[in-house]
Amino acid sequence: MPWAYHNMWAGYFPTFNIAVIAGYPVQGHVARGLRGLASEETTQAKILMQGVEEKIGAEARNALQTYESALSKLGAARKARESAEVVYASESRKFHDGESTTYLVLQRQVELQQARGSELQAQTQLNQAIVELQRVQGTILTSNGVNVQTLGSQALTH
Repeated sequence: MPWAYHNMWAGYFPTFNIAVIAGYPVQGHVARGLRGLASEETTQAKILMQGVEEKIGAEARNALQTYESALSKLGAARKARESAEVVYASESRKFHDGESTTYLVLQRQVELQQARGSELQAQTQLNQAIVELQRVQGTILTSNGVNVQTLGSQALTH
């Protein structure tokens, strides 16, 4: 090898060969097949993306509808409880005046407790609807004071 370099730099053989090789496939079956495959994968990705967007939209609409429904239920339950309180107070007044029976007073008291339970259940459903709405909006962590940046750091310090 050292003699080959010596002969080359000394100029003993002054001829050089330079070649350029260009290749072009006469029929690009493989390239056309790969291009078709890429096109199909792109189409599938677009369809999947559209499905995800529609699912997110449906979840958002459902969460909003559930929230509005729970809000209406709470209003109705609150009115029912207020009415039951008025009826119970009236029945108690009648009982103290001697115009009613113990059975009716106890029945109104049971109705009042049922109305209070219904109002509490409606409030719970509203709270669940609010949580679902926050989840769909993506604000559930920040609205509850959770900092994602420092979430795992407390476990490392202990």
